[in-house]
Amino acid sequence: MIRAGSVTLVPAEFATVRGGPGACLARAALDPDVSIADLEFGDEDDELEAELEDEDAPAEPDEAEDRDLEVRFLANDVPAARRTLRHWAARAGHDRVWFRDQVVDLEPPAELDGEFATTCPTCALEISDSGPELTKFVHEVGHFPLNCFVCGTFVPQWEPVSAPAREERIARRVRPDREVQALRAVED
Repeated sequence: MIRAGSVTLVPAEFATVRGGPGACLARAALDPDVSIADLEFGDEDDELEAELEDEDAPAEPDEAEDRDLEVRFLANDVPAARRTLRHWAARAGHDRVWFRDQVVDLEPPAELDGEFATTCPTCALEISDSGPELTKFVHEVGHFPLNCFVCGTFVPQWEPVSAPAREERIARRVRPDREVQALRAVED
């Protein structure tokens, strides 16, 4: 789902709209600023090709793996949703986005090792992390963590945090009689 410049990923096994009559109802019921798209990325095609290859064929040298994202809109294919998906895909390590009528090559954004954050829509937990370990994880799986660490709700994909926004978030957590509360990943 794409809404207000944010992407929320829901795995296919939990999706309620996949096309057909359900997609028609979704299009009629959705606000115009909400888009729903089916996204495909990962190694499904590579695994199938590996199973079909001849075992006696010479192995090819490892090449840089293309990280393509295929997008099929189910509702509200609008320029703002495409722009949001392109920005998210670049941060998540994808090289290219395939829309129905357009292919877009992506450049990695400058803020890759900066801080990223999201807020759980259910319990309001503010989740943030930064650094090369987060970037490595995100690029390996193709997305930021999907769920809230406390309540399990699907959360919007993480966004870059600017320094003033980070300071404001910390200031909101400070209580006169308590220390700053922060949830951060701990390195071993």
